[in-house]
Amino acid sequence: MQYSLQLDDRCRLASDTPVSAVWKLLTVSPDKTASLSVFDQLAYGVAQQHVADNEVSFSLKALEQKRITARVAVPPQSGTCAAQAQTDIQGQRAVLERIYVQTEEGWLKPKVLYVDVFGTSVDARATPVQERLTP
Repeated sequence: MQYSLQLDDRCRLASDTPVSAVWKLLTVSPDKTASLSVFDQLAYGVAQQHVADNEVSFSLKALEQKRITARVAVPPQSGTCAAQAQTDIQGQRAVLERIYVQTEEGWLKPKVLYVDVFGTSVDARATPVQERLTP
């Protein structure tokens, strides 16, 4: 699973719903992706996107109470678009590194059992943080 931001050629968010999710088909090719099915969207999709300036606040359908904020900048040293997502993990503001969603296949849709959230605190110590959440 991969979440991405849709940007224009000036590194600005390209729409009112710039966050999307796709399956990474690593067994086929590192670059091969596939759209989520309607049922996969219920567990892994993106919800409640709100765009302001050049950042988007959103949540995942598996865990709608956890807000994530993604910002895009163009660092002068690289000159290329750089996105960063932040959220609260264990009560600390953190740069989001990865999310793991554990599901159980259901009759029509996957049932989310828990979500693990991993990141690094934004404070001066840059401490690794993680949290397990249940819907």
